This record gives sequence, C-alpha cells and structure tokens, in this order.
Amino acid sequence: MSTERPAVFPSPAPSPARPGGPPRGPGRRPAPWTVEDQLRERERRTRVRAALLERLPPPDAGTLDDLGSFRIDLWPPQPAPRPRGAARGPSAAGPVWTGAALLDLIREFAADRGPDFSKQEFIRWARITSGTVNRHCGDWRSTRVAAGLPAEPATEDSALRTLHALLKTLHLNRHRTRPLTAEQLARAAHLSRGPIGSFGGMKQVRNLYRLWVAMHPQAAETP
Repeated sequence: MSTERPAVFPSPAPSPARPGGPPRGPGRRPAPWTVEDQLRERERRTRVRAALLERLPPPDAGTLDDLGSFRIDLWPPQPAPRPRGAARGPSAAGPVWTGAALLDLIREFAADRGPDFSKQEFIRWARITSGTVNRHCGDWRSTRVAAGLPAEPATEDSALRTLHALLKTLHLNRHRTRPLTAEQLARAAHLSRGPIGSFGGMKQVRNLYRLWVAMHPQAAETP
C-alpha cells in the first residue's frame, strides 16, 4: 500500500461572468423581489381572492345555473300579490299591473340584487309571467333602460362559475374521510383538470374553499 499522501488539487478558477449577465461573488446583483415587495404582492393577491370570493353565493345556497346565474341569496323579500281587477275579458283574470308599477318593481329588485340579472330571474322573483312584462313595458332591453339600468347585464364570468362549481363540490364532500383528489373533484364538478390548474392547483383550491367558508360562518356550522 502506498504511503504517499494524495495530491491536493487547487480549486478551479471561477468562470468568467457571461457578457451582460449578473456579476458573480459578493458583488452580484440584488434579488429583484425585496421583502417589502413580497409583502405587497401577498396583500394584493389576498385582495384579489377576497374580491373573487365575495361574488360567490354562500356555501349553502343553490348552484349557479344556466338561467342567468340566479342569486337567490341577494333577493329582497318577494312582493305581495297584486289585487285582482274586475272580470272584464280574458286579460282581467290576473293581477292588475301597469308599466310604471313594473318599472318600480324592477328598480326595487335591482337595489338589492344589483343590475346584472336576467329577465328570467326577475320574473321568478316577482312571480309574474314574461308576457306581463312584454305587454306593459315592451322588450326586456328597453325595459331595463326605462328602469335606469344598463341595456344589457354584464357578461357572465365563466371563471366565477367554474370556481363556484369546484368550491361547491368540495363543500358537499366536506365530511368524507378521505379528501377528494384533483381527478375526483374535476369529475364530480363536471369539469376537466385544467380549471383546477388555472386556480393554482389543488392546494390553492382548498385554500380558496377555506377562505370562502370563513366568510360565511353559519355555513361552516351546518352538518
């Protein structure tokens, strides 16, 4: 066996910095994100998440359906039945309505519900027929304008509907002994896995669910 000590090789010389690249060693470029920047970005993301979740109905409310995304949780008390008129012809058998009364009712509904509702949602709340609105006020677009609302409701946010489907599915399965996987959640919500990734993955979706439930404590207590 050789008793010679192994040779000590010198450390390799530092490679020269690339042209235009950050300097190496003690004089390298500082990180682009300071602690203050990270805190501001975290606060910004928190505000964005809160603004998104505030637009969702409570966990124990119905799902957002295809009929104008009914927000029953925002509905004011339904109006009392209208008095019935004298029996004069076939149109007098129902409640008495006027164009002015219907416009006032639309304004009352919009004061609590907001301006972005469909004709189907309004007539469901008012317990009237679509023909009543057409007969006294004309088409729905001109009726909205006459009531002081935009001619068209805002375009439906598909991301909001998708997020609600994911969070609602998590809420309905909150008592499972084993939590849903991403594949199971997507299948139960009738979606692909793509939307889950667009919201930051399964971990972020669960975080959004916890924030959503925390905004509605009464729903968290529901068995």
